[in-house]
Amino acid sequence: MDPGTIIAVIELTGNAVSVIWKYYSSVKNAQEDIRRLKNELEAFQETLQKLQQLTESAHAARISTSDSLVKTLGRAQNDVKKLYERLDPGRGRRALQRIGVRELTWPLERNEMIQYVADLEKYRAQAALYLSIDQSSRLSTMEMDQQLSKLPFAEGAPFNSSSQEHEPHCLPDTRVDILQHAQQWNHGSARPIFWLSGLAGTGKSTISRTIARSFSGQGHLAGSFFFRRGRGDLGHAGKFVSTLVRQLTNAQPSLKPFVAAALADNEGLLSQGIQSQWEKLVLRSLENLTKSTGFSGNLKLTFVIDALDECDREDDINLILRLFLQLQNLAAIRFQVFLTSRPEIIIRLGFSSMPEIMHQDLDLDTVPRQIVQHDIKALIDTELKRIGMERNLFDWPEPDVVDVLVEKSELLFIYAATICRFVGDPADLPKERLAIILQNTSSSASLPELDKMYAAILEHSIERNRSGLARDRLVEGFQHVVGSYTVLIDTLSAPSLASLLDLQLEKIEVSFSPLHSLYYVPSNAEDPLRAIHPSFSEFLLDPERCPNRNFNVVPETAHLRLVERCLQILCSSLHRDICQLRLPSTAIHDIPLEKINHYLPEYIQYACLYFVDHLREVDKSRSREVGMCDGGAAHSFFQHNFLNWLETMILMRRLSEGVRILTELVESLIDASKDPELYAIACDARRVLLSNRPIIEDYPLQVYLTPVLFAPKESLIRKPYLSTLPQWIIGLQNGPSELGAASLILESKFHYVKSISFSPDGKFLAAISTNHLDSAALQIWDPSIGELRNTLKIDVQSGTPLSHLASDTTFHLVFSSDSKVLVSAIGDGVISLWDATIGILHKSFQSGASTFLNQPSALWLSPDGNNLAFASSSDKVKLRFWSIETSHMYKEVIVDVTGTHALALSPDGQSLAIGSRDIRDEWTLRFWSASTGLSTDYFEVQGVKFFKLAFSLNGKQLALRTVRHGMFLLDLDTNLLHSLESKNVCGSTFSPDGAYLAGACEQEIRIWDCQTFEPCRILKAQEYGPQSIAFSPDGEVLAIGAGDSTIRLVEVNAMEASIEENSQEDREFWMAISPDSRWIATESKRGLIEVHDVETRALRKRLLGLNQPMCDLVFSFDGKKLASMHASRASNDSTIVFWDLDLNSPDNTLLLTNSESLKTPTLDWSYSSPVSYNGDYLVYKRPGHVLSLWDLTKKPYEKVSVELGLKLSLTSLLNCNLSMDGRKIALDIMTPTLPSRRLVRLIDVKDRTISDLNPDIKGDQLALSPDNRLIATSTFSQLQVWDCTTNKLLHSIMFDFLERLEFSHTGETLKTSSGWIDLGRSSSEGMKVNLSLPGWTIRAGWLEWKGQKVLRLPSDFRSPQACGGKGGNIFIWEFEGRAVFLDLDSNGPTFAEK
Repeated sequence: MDPGTIIAVIELTGNAVSVIWKYYSSVKNAQEDIRRLKNELEAFQETLQKLQQLTESAHAARISTSDSLVKTLGRAQNDVKKLYERLDPGRGRRALQRIGVRELTWPLERNEMIQYVADLEKYRAQAALYLSIDQSSRLSTMEMDQQLSKLPFAEGAPFNSSSQEHEPHCLPDTRVDILQHAQQWNHGSARPIFWLSGLAGTGKSTISRTIARSFSGQGHLAGSFFFRRGRGDLGHAGKFVSTLVRQLTNAQPSLKPFVAAALADNEGLLSQGIQSQWEKLVLRSLENLTKSTGFSGNLKLTFVIDALDECDREDDINLILRLFLQLQNLAAIRFQVFLTSRPEIIIRLGFSSMPEIMHQDLDLDTVPRQIVQHDIKALIDTELKRIGMERNLFDWPEPDVVDVLVEKSELLFIYAATICRFVGDPADLPKERLAIILQNTSSSASLPELDKMYAAILEHSIERNRSGLARDRLVEGFQHVVGSYTVLIDTLSAPSLASLLDLQLEKIEVSFSPLHSLYYVPSNAEDPLRAIHPSFSEFLLDPERCPNRNFNVVPETAHLRLVERCLQILCSSLHRDICQLRLPSTAIHDIPLEKINHYLPEYIQYACLYFVDHLREVDKSRSREVGMCDGGAAHSFFQHNFLNWLETMILMRRLSEGVRILTELVESLIDASKDPELYAIACDARRVLLSNRPIIEDYPLQVYLTPVLFAPKESLIRKPYLSTLPQWIIGLQNGPSELGAASLILESKFHYVKSISFSPDGKFLAAISTNHLDSAALQIWDPSIGELRNTLKIDVQSGTPLSHLASDTTFHLVFSSDSKVLVSAIGDGVISLWDATIGILHKSFQSGASTFLNQPSALWLSPDGNNLAFASSSDKVKLRFWSIETSHMYKEVIVDVTGTHALALSPDGQSLAIGSRDIRDEWTLRFWSASTGLSTDYFEVQGVKFFKLAFSLNGKQLALRTVRHGMFLLDLDTNLLHSLESKNVCGSTFSPDGAYLAGACEQEIRIWDCQTFEPCRILKAQEYGPQSIAFSPDGEVLAIGAGDSTIRLVEVNAMEASIEENSQEDREFWMAISPDSRWIATESKRGLIEVHDVETRALRKRLLGLNQPMCDLVFSFDGKKLASMHASRASNDSTIVFWDLDLNSPDNTLLLTNSESLKTPTLDWSYSSPVSYNGDYLVYKRPGHVLSLWDLTKKPYEKVSVELGLKLSLTSLLNCNLSMDGRKIALDIMTPTLPSRRLVRLIDVKDRTISDLNPDIKGDQLALSPDNRLIATSTFSQLQVWDCTTNKLLHSIMFDFLERLEFSHTGETLKTSSGWIDLGRSSSEGMKVNLSLPGWTIRAGWLEWKGQKVLRLPSDFRSPQACGGKGGNIFIWEFEGRAVFLDLDSNGPTFAEK
C-alpha cells in the first residue's frame, strides 16, 4: 500500500478541520452539528496518523497490503474532498477574506451532516480494524515467541501435564452415560456451559480428564485448568487466564500474533486483574482473529475446568463464570465450557443468576446406585487383577471379595482408588493388605467405611510390628512432618517442606515413605507432595473421625509450630534486592518468573504469604509464645525486615495479599492493650503500604526509597529504615511532619478524577477520570486493599475513546442498591449500565438529549434497580424513564422551562428540582412532579446564582452549589435557605444519613453539620486540588478525587475538628529562585519575604513588604533584584514592589521604605504568570489582552508603547516573556482563526518590528536565549527548542509541565524547575542543538539521573517549583506552606556507573 495515499487523506482531513473551525467560531445556529462533525473528522485523522506511523516503521514490509483497505481509503478520500468543497467552495482564501468570517453560513443540512458523520465513523472503524490486524503482524516470529513466553503458567493445570500423567481416566465401559451425555452436549447443545457437580470422592476429576482427552483428540480442546486447593498456582485464579491463553494459542496458532500484540501494547497487563487479562488477551484477540482476512469461520473450541470450587476466592469463582458468558458474543466462534465442582453454594448462586438456556447441569449424586456400583466394581476388579498379574497371584481376588469392597465404598470412587493403591504397594504383600481392609478391626463400627479404611492403613503403616522407641519416633515424626503438612495452606515439595520445618530432607522422606497409598510422593524432588484426596486431611483433623491420638492432628499445635518457623524465616532469610535487580527502576513485568523463583525459594514464598493464615488459627494467648508481642520476633520483623518482605510480596505479584495480611494483623490478631508497641508499628506499616501502593507495586526496589524518604517524621517505619537510604540521597528537609489523614491513596493514571461513588456494600469504589478532557475512563477499585479491578474506556456516543469534553461537563455515577450494577453517564450523552463485579457493559441507553456535554442533567436509579430516569435540558427539560430489564423507555415528561442551569432528581424519583434564570437575571428554584410534569413548589433565590443541585439521600435537604457564592443548604421541610461558609466549591456530597454535607473546595475539604450549618471538619488540600468527593456507606471515610490523578481515602475523624476564623482567606506560599540557582526567596507569612542560600539554607535577607495578598515573586535575570506582585482587595489595582538585594552582605532586614513600587491595574492571571522581569525592564499582561512594558532605568519609571498587532476580539494573550537584554518580547497567542489555534509572536521593542514564528511553536512557558536566536517552549508533555531565524525545530524532549523555564547566561543550559538540560549548541554548521540530561531531572513522576529513572515520587512531589544548587542537585517544592528541599549527590548514584 502506497503510504502517500494515507498522507493525502490525512492532509485533506486536516484541511477540512481547519475550514470547519471558521464556522465553529462564527456560526451560532448550528453549533451542535459543527461540533459533532469536527470531532469525527479529528478522530478519523488521528486513526490515519497511527496507520501512517506503522507504514513508516521498521516493520512496514510486513504490513498487510489489503485491497479492501486501499478501497476504503479511496472512498474516504473522495468523501472528505466533497465535504471540503462544500465547506470551502473553491473561492480561495482571498474570497473568504473579502466575505469575512462573520458572513459565513453553515452549508449542510442536518441529514447531510448525519450522513457524513456515519460515513466517517465507518471509515474510521475499518481503518482501525486494519491497524489492529497489521499491528498483530508487526512482530517477527522471535518477537512473538518472546511476548508469549511472558505468559505466567500454572504448572500442573492442564489435563495432560506431567504431574497428571499417572492420574486415572475412566476405564472402558464405565461412566458410559455421563460421557455420552457430555459428548452429545458438545456436538449439538445450544447451551454453552455444562456443569457436572458431585460430592467429594465421586470421580469428577477422573471424568474431567477423560472428557479433556476426548475433546483434545477431536481437535477442539481450547485448554484445561484443574483447580486444586492448597496446591500453589492451582489453588487460585492468579494464573488462570494466562494459562488458558497459552494453551489456546497452541491449539489455534493463528491466534498467536494477536495475543502477542496485545501483550506488547499493554505494558503491565499481566499484573492486572483477570478481567482485564481476559478482555485483552482472549476477547479482543479472538475478535481480531475473526476479522482477519485469513479466518475461515465455523470454529468450535471447548474449555475444560475441573474443581472450580477449589479456587480460593469466592469472588473469582463468580467472575470466572461470568467471563465464560462473554464468549457467546463471538458470533464466528462457538465456545463451550465443561466444568466440575462440588455443589457449593457460591457455584449455585453463580449459575442461578444465569439464564437457564446458558448452562446444562448433571449432578453425579443423582446417578442411579446400580450404575455407580457397576463402575466402581469395574475399577476395583481391573486394578486388583493388574496387581495380581504383576505379583503372580492367579485367580485372585475372589469375586465375592470385590463385591464386599464395592459395598464398603459407599459409592465413593476415592475409596476404591485408595484401596487399590494400598493393596498394590510393592513394599508389602497384597493379600495381607487386602485382608486388613476386609477385617476392619481398627475402628469403631459406627464410623463411615472411608474413615475405617484410612485408620486401618495408618495403623498398618506406622504401628504394625513396631513398639517402644521406634514406634514413638515414627509417631513423633508423623505429628511433626505429616501433621504440619496437613495444615499447610499450599502444597510444598519435600525439600521445601524440610526447609520450612528446619529438618533434614531424610526426615521428610522417612515420614512419608510408609504412606504412599495416602500421598503422592513424586520421584522428582521438586514436585509437590500431596494427599491422594482432600478427605484424608479432613479425617486427620477431626478427632471424632480419627480417635487414635497418635494420628489425630491437633490444628492449633501444628499452626503454632508453623507461625514460629515462618517468623524465623522472615527475620533471617529476607534481604534487600533479593533478586539482584540492581536498578531501582526495574519494573515487575520485566523480571522473568524464572529469576524470581530462583532467588525466592518455595519455602520463603510460603512463609511470606501464609504466616498470618496460621496465626489466625492460634489463640492470642498462645501466639505470644512465638514472638507475637512487644519486643518479640514479630516486632523485630517490622523494625528490620518489613521492607524486605514488602519487596518480596511485590516480586511474587501478591501485594494485595500483603495488604490483607497487615489489615488482619491490625484488626484482629494483635492485642493493642497488651502489646501497644507491636500494634502501633503494624498500623504504621499498613499505612505505609496503602499510601505508597501506587508507587511501589510495579517497582520492587522502590520500597526502600519513597516510603522512607517521604514518610512523616513521626512514622515508626521511617525511623529504623532512614539509615538504609542510599548515599546519593543526602536528605529531605522540611518534609511531611505528621501522619496524613489519608488512609489510602489510589492512582487513576488519568489526570482529573471527576466523579466518585462507593457501592452500597462498600466493596467497590468507582471513579470517572479524564486526561486533560481528551479521554475518559471508568475505573473500579477494591477500596479495602487499594487494588484496581477494572479500567473501562467510555464515550458519549459509541464507546470509542472520548474527545472534546467541555470543562463544565457533568459526570454521573450511581450504584444499584445491591451493588451489582453501576450506571454512568457523561453530560447528556449515552447512559451505560455496567456489571460492577466484573466490569463489563451490560447495556446502554441513548438519552436522546443534545450532544452538548455541558448541558444540565440528572440521573436516577430506582432502589430496586429496575428503573432508570434521566433528565436533561436544552430549550426544555426532558425527563425519560426506562425499564432496565426490557430496555424500553416507558415514559417521557416534558417540562416547559427555559434558562435551566441545574437539575436534580430526588432519591425516590418522585420530584425533579430545576434551577433556572429568566431574562431579567432572576434565579428561581422549582420542584416538579416527575410523574406528571406539574409544578409542586416554587422558591425564588435572591442573588444566588447556582449551577449544581443535589438531594440528600433522605430527600429532606437540597444542596445548592453556586458560581461564586459557595454552598447553600435548603431545608425542604421548612423551606429555609442556609448559607454555608465556603468558597470555590467544585464538588459536594451528603453523608448517607444526611447529617453532614462535604464540599471539595479549591484549597481544602470542608464538612458542614446540616443541623447547625457550621463547618465541623476541615482538611487542607492545596497540594492536590480536589475535584470530587464521596462518603463511604458507613459515613466514616471520605473519598477525594483530585486533579493530580489520585484518589485519597480520608478517615473523617482524622480531619481537623477546629476551624480557624481566617481559614477561608486565600493564603498561598510563594517561591522564586534566582537565575544562577544560588538564592531562593519565599513568602510564607503575609508581608514577610525571606531570601535563603539554596545550598546551606542560611537566611540572607528579610524583606518586610506589603501586607497584601501576593500574586507573584520573581528575580531579575542577574539575581540582584527581586520583584513582588501584590493584589489589593479594596480595589482593582495591583502593586509591584522592587527590591535591591545585596546578597553578599551580612544578613539584614529591608523595610518597605528601602524599596520602590509601581501601581498597575489588575494583572491577568487567566493562563499563567503575567509578569516578566529582567531588572531593567518589566513587561506584564492585563485583562483584555493588554500588554504593558516599563523602562525601570528611568526615574520615574517610563512606560514604553508596544504595538502587538492583535485582533483582540478573536485573540487570547496567554503568555509573555522578556528577553535578557530587554530588546524582545515573546507572546504566546491563541486565536480560533488559525488552524493550529496557537501562535508565538516576537516583538522587537527597539525597532517595533513584529515577526510570527512557526505555527507549530506553542507552549505554556517561553524563554528566549541570551542572543535571542533560540526560543524554548514547554507544553504539558514536551519541551522544544526552536531557531527563531529559520523557524526550524532543533530538538525536543519529553517533559512534564514546568514551573520555570529559562536559559543560563551563557545560553548553553536550559534551567527548569524539574532539572537542567544541556543544549549542546554548535554553530560550526549553522545552529545545532542536541538536548541532553546531564544530571538530575524530574520527569513523568520520576527522579532521573542522566535520563535513567531512579526514584518514583509521591503525587505531592512530582512538580517541583524550583531546581537549584551548583549542579542542579537540589529540588524544591512547596508543601503545607513551607519549602521542602531534596538534596542529592551531584555525582549521582553509583549503580549508574556499573
